Amino acid sequence: AIPILFGPGVIATLVVLNNRSVDLLEKGILYGAVLVSTIAVFFTLRYAVTINRFLGETGTRILTRLMGLVVGAIAAQFLVEGVKGLWLAAA
Repeated sequence: AIPILFGPGVIATLVVLNNRSVDLLEKGILYGAVLVSTIAVFFTLRYAVTINRFLGETGTRILTRLMGLVVGAIAAQFLVEGVKGLWLAAA
């Protein structure tokens, strides 16, 4: 889980979003989102055993597939943004 939580994708996303934020309000929203995400990850990892028991095997499989879909959607969005950036830079 560590490469997904704190890997190059997260770092690149934070760098891009930090560069796109122009005023103090946008930066505050970004840092607030990072704080909320950090707290959510902490509690998720802290109570992972309890959550796993609650979900059961079927729930865990469903959640795993949903998270795979979310990660795939994020990857597709990165690809679209990269191609769009290259297209606009070439024009």
